[in-house]
Amino acid sequence: MRARGQEPPVVLLGMDGKPLGLELVAASKACGEQRYEDALAILEKVTATDHVALVEAIGIAEHGANAAHARGQRDVARSLLALALQGYQAFASWATSGAEGMGRMHDVERVRKQLASW
Repeated sequence: MRARGQEPPVVLLGMDGKPLGLELVAASKACGEQRYEDALAILEKVTATDHVALVEAIGIAEHGANAAHARGQRDVARSLLALALQGYQAFASWATSGAEGMGRMHDVERVRKQLASW
């Protein structure tokens, strides 16, 4: 649905159901435009001091990593996947029970294996 030649707005929601910050939306858009280096730079800046943003960036980073890897951009793919791994590790550390933590560690181990295979 375009109004007068404008693209429809993209709304990405965070863990709390509220829209993500503009930086994370910009990183997602950069991935969609195959500008993986730009996406990585944005994500590294935003997540450097904000652990909630780090967790909210997991999907963007992992999707970007897989897309970059498929296009032969191995270095940026590894960096994006390493960022996703950090997010999964942070999320797992927030678990409030043993079973919850074990469940969250599944993604940590999956991404570790994937990163090791790259």
